[in-house]
Amino acid sequence: MAVAIRTQDEDEEYLSAEHYADYPSVSLTEAVTEKERQRRKAIRKHKLLAVIDSLEPNIAKCCSALLRCLMQKLADRNDETDPQSALIPRERFGLQQFYQTAYLLERKLRRKCLTYLHVREYLHNLAYLYDQFIERFGLDYSNLISSNLRSIILTLEQLTTHLERCSGVTPTDWIEVMQSFLTGTANVIELDRTSADTTPAPSVRMFTPVEITEAGVFGASYAALLGAGHGDVPVTFKIVNMFTVRYNHSLINATMFAEIVSSPWVCIQYCSFAALEAYVSVSEPFAGISLFRLVKTRGCIESPNNLKIILAQLAVAVQHIHYQGFIHRCIKPSCAQVNSRGLVKVCDFSKSRVCLGRFSSNKFRSYDRGTVAEFSDKSRVGSLNYMAPEMLQRKAYGRAADWWSFGVTAFSLATGRIPFKGNTYAEQKKAISIANYDWPRETCPGVTSKLRSLVKKCLVTRPQQRLCSASYRDLWRHTYFSGLDIDHLQFSEQLADMPVIDEIRATSRMTMENSQASISFEELIDNEEPNPLFTFTSPGFVRAIRKLSANEKISPEIIRDPVMFFSLDETCQYRFHDKAIRRASNSSKHLQQQPRSEESSSTTSSSSFQRLVGSEELPYNSDIKGHRTRPLSKKTTSGKATITAIKSLGPSVRAVSAGRSFLELVRKMESGMTSGSSSAPKRYSLSNPVSDKNTSTALVSNIIRANDKRHRRGPKQKEAHAFTDRC
Repeated sequence: MAVAIRTQDEDEEYLSAEHYADYPSVSLTEAVTEKERQRRKAIRKHKLLAVIDSLEPNIAKCCSALLRCLMQKLADRNDETDPQSALIPRERFGLQQFYQTAYLLERKLRRKCLTYLHVREYLHNLAYLYDQFIERFGLDYSNLISSNLRSIILTLEQLTTHLERCSGVTPTDWIEVMQSFLTGTANVIELDRTSADTTPAPSVRMFTPVEITEAGVFGASYAALLGAGHGDVPVTFKIVNMFTVRYNHSLINATMFAEIVSSPWVCIQYCSFAALEAYVSVSEPFAGISLFRLVKTRGCIESPNNLKIILAQLAVAVQHIHYQGFIHRCIKPSCAQVNSRGLVKVCDFSKSRVCLGRFSSNKFRSYDRGTVAEFSDKSRVGSLNYMAPEMLQRKAYGRAADWWSFGVTAFSLATGRIPFKGNTYAEQKKAISIANYDWPRETCPGVTSKLRSLVKKCLVTRPQQRLCSASYRDLWRHTYFSGLDIDHLQFSEQLADMPVIDEIRATSRMTMENSQASISFEELIDNEEPNPLFTFTSPGFVRAIRKLSANEKISPEIIRDPVMFFSLDETCQYRFHDKAIRRASNSSKHLQQQPRSEESSSTTSSSSFQRLVGSEELPYNSDIKGHRTRPLSKKTTSGKATITAIKSLGPSVRAVSAGRSFLELVRKMESGMTSGSSSAPKRYSLSNPVSDKNTSTALVSNIIRANDKRHRRGPKQKEAHAFTDRC
């Protein structure tokens, strides 16, 4: 925020008695109290949230309480233990995206570092998620996104408006933004599935095995045919033994990954389902081998150009997976395959987890800063040789853990060995914790000074200093990838000539007899009651099944769906341009008295908001900490104007009575109602309170009662309360 820094004499001048004469929240006797000194200090340090909190303490506390209330509602709805209320993968992914957003906003609010830019970026990102759900899954499933999006907007509406006004930007009419996401249906939470797809669930009988390609303790992989006798579409049929899976949520995450992630560098999944004692996933055929088998057979990747192309594709795959809302947590050579044309595909998603996605091309600084630490569940997932130090030590981790694994993979592909060794587990763990590794003395053709620099920046123990922790563009600015064309990687069918891949595949074929699979295709039995947690069918697979049920022939083109391509371009376009409050001085009056017609808020498309707030009249420039704020004019750069702008918040806050409006919102949320919607079913309401002391309504009521008592106190009681606040 562009606020002028004043000297102590100037500060005392602007806080003199004449400037506080019309200030409703501060009397003349209170102008020199400790609370006012803290307010002036917060102004100088640009901590606007502390300023607003000193003016009206109910706003920040109520927003935090409501966000926690919303997080509890989302967690209850996302319960995996209740099969009757189980969500399908796309619904579960949407709820987890909202949970992550609410968690990050509440954490910033609790730490008093929330700015209007944070709220804009997060809500802007969720709005593009809403667009993607409409485009890919239709309006029936977008209702779940819009209802939760309206809840977050309504929770942060007043606080964000005050933050925008204090920061010198035109406030956004968040009530109008919220109403633009109404779908016009009476019940926006309970999904309308009267027109649901009646296509039968996938089953084992639809496929015919041809040959076994991989086998092991965890299961087997087959080359199979879909629709035998009606087209014979080749697919990859993978079986995972349920008894070898420790936690079911790993299979649930894999199913979500298969339905959501669409990328040229990820094996496209056609369907997945749960048979008796086995989990089955069907994907596109890929005539390649794993990078682990390639390195094990050849020792290392000898061609520097082939190594560069493979690492570039793997890096783009990791970044694209992050952007679509997942952290892989197990990047290693055995989880990626390469064919003779040099094309790379990531193929193992069992260790993945939902993280905050990036669904728009706009600059999202909060997303880049969350790369370091996004989860604090103390989980240790993946292979020890490729595990990041923060995960190994059970500390908070984020998407930066995948870039550590990428650095270890690059070292292994170039040298044919792992960087961190030890005779015991403790020695290897210590080597990983301090990043103690040495390059081999023998000459490796792929090891260059640029590759050494890339690996060194990835294998940094502190995730804050690791490559891509500040910005994902740092990866492509590195000299190792200089001159590389991302579009060429996406659209080219021939990136390198690697005939050695076909040679390895020809000499290592398995047969049904010599394989050591723990479960085979013949042992699979269909489940009479499919579990929605593990069931997924792509639109192309649904088209193929419909043709098979009508005794029509199918082709590989029918089952294929278009993939989402990757772009490094970024824009600075703000989505909710036409929802700005043009007269900021009357914003509180505008929020209270402007009528809201149901017609204008029923079916407005969210894609019509892709314009910048004040793009014509509000130029932006860079400010501290990388934020972009509107530069104040000459009349508003003085300290007096700054104090006047903050004073203007007083009447509007007290006129609206923020605490009581939030209390009314909580009661509506707990009764399953939001603005513009009818009552919701009980199964989607907030968690059932055990007692009044544990409900969010009681929490907000206590905040408001304490605030009302404070205003009824005399001068001595106010002085004692100020002393209590300082303590």
